[in-house]
Amino acid sequence: MKYKIDKNRSFLVSPSGERSHFTTEVHDIGYGDISNSPYRKICRLDRYGKRCRSWKNGVWKLTIVLKDDKTEVVEEMEIHVANVLWSPLIHGVPK
Repeated sequence: MKYKIDKNRSFLVSPSGERSHFTTEVHDIGYGDISNSPYRKICRLDRYGKRCRSWKNGVWKLTIVLKDDKTEVVEEMEIHVANVLWSPLIHGVPK
């Protein structure tokens, strides 16, 4: 059976406590045909439903509700985000 994400009840909580919804996209990991790929990329949405490009550093909490015709599964997990700034002026040219 194939589960679907309940988008109304699934959400992200930022390190500052701000709650937002998300969508998923197929994640191309470089193995050819991605139409049936099980790999998904989580894309955070702003309050207007537009995709956000940046994630704040810290621990994000993900609550995802998966449903099929008869059952429902609620999963909660943490996502650790650390954006690192690299600049050739500060760190030098890569070798």
